[in-house]
Amino acid sequence: MAILSDHGAHCHVAECCQKDFLPFNCDMCKGIFCLDHFRYASHSCTRADGLDNRVLVCPICAKGVKLVQDEDPNLTWDRHMRQGCNPAPGGAPGSKAKCPVPGCKEALTSSGSVSCGRCGLKTCLKHRFEEDHNCAASTAAASLEAAAKARAAAQRPVARPPPVAAAARAAAGARGGEWLCPRCTLLNAQAAAECGACGHARPPQAEFARWSCSKCTFENSAADAACSACGASRGGGGGSADRSSGCCLS
Repeated sequence: MAILSDHGAHCHVAECCQKDFLPFNCDMCKGIFCLDHFRYASHSCTRADGLDNRVLVCPICAKGVKLVQDEDPNLTWDRHMRQGCNPAPGGAPGSKAKCPVPGCKEALTSSGSVSCGRCGLKTCLKHRFEEDHNCAASTAAASLEAAAKARAAAQRPVARPPPVAAAARAAAGARGGEWLCPRCTLLNAQAAAECGACGHARPPQAEFARWSCSKCTFENSAADAACSACGASRGGGGGSADRSSGCCLS
């Protein structure tokens, strides 16, 4: 069992004299005091006049108001109110900023917040990524990139195949019931009114891109000089040269 009778010291305040095993030493008068009398004012320290630096925190402006020795703190605070107490900026004292993302109420603390490297917006950790807080800089960059790609696509020349290849494509399209766009050479469906690639209107001559054989009524391409089915020459035997006027059997 520990013996503490030879440890500690008695408080130097005559009315107290309490023995304290962890006494306080006054740095001004060098006296020894207990927990109740270690402050300057508690033991009436004669060498600590004007050293009381305690302050009263104003609940309105959140500033410290120095207490005056031997004066009622209520009077000190009342004088501070009358002489120029201004409310603290940013709302009530001690209030913390909230995350600016709509619907988020997370407080922005020193360890729970981050500033976006692109737009500079300070958000909570949950909304730190650009897509989570609708980063204005990221959105603007994406819009500029899309506009640049659109301009480049509009200025890029349309590659046109050689005339021989275009003629071959037209003949193949005519056999399949398609018409060849004169602007971009795309083969479009027979019922299409405009080109599916460049939007060019269907030319009138595309409606007569085939001719009917007067012998066997087979629909041939406009590029064919003879019928692909029976070998009869185009227009031979008094047949029709286009489908719009019908066909005539010999």
